[in-house]
Amino acid sequence: FDHSVRVPLLVRGPGVKADARIDEPVYLQDIMATSLDLAGAERPDHVQFQSLKPILAGEKGGYPSIYGGYLKSQRAVTQDGHKLILYPNVPKALLFDLRSDPQEMHDLLEGNADPSAKEKAGKLFDEFLKLQRENGDALELKRDMFPELK
Repeated sequence: FDHSVRVPLLVRGPGVKADARIDEPVYLQDIMATSLDLAGAERPDHVQFQSLKPILAGEKGGYPSIYGGYLKSQRAVTQDGHKLILYPNVPKALLFDLRSDPQEMHDLLEGNADPSAKEKAGKLFDEFLKLQRENGDALELKRDMFPELK
């Protein structure tokens, strides 16, 4: 859930806008690329994540969607203010509207889910599969594993 991944990050340095609060989703792995960029050092080819320097300078940036996983027991994707969490071992899918429910207390797929929630979950699942491939995650998940996505 968001409370375990939305960890505050404080940055100070040249080119960093003072007293700014930025609410962009980023990855922990971005910190290495950012540190190298702020230091003026060249980024090695094996560093795949992006520098946050443009965002820290006040430019728009970030990622259109964020992918996350924990062992073989949990996967998630966040996009456009919604989060889809997948528990393959249960199997269970949860969908949250982070704008109206930032504490993730109301699963939009629970019970007689609104058709638009199921549609949103389906789109997020497609995005999840794309990000899973991009990140080299070999855990095989299929839509029909999750009753909420059928």
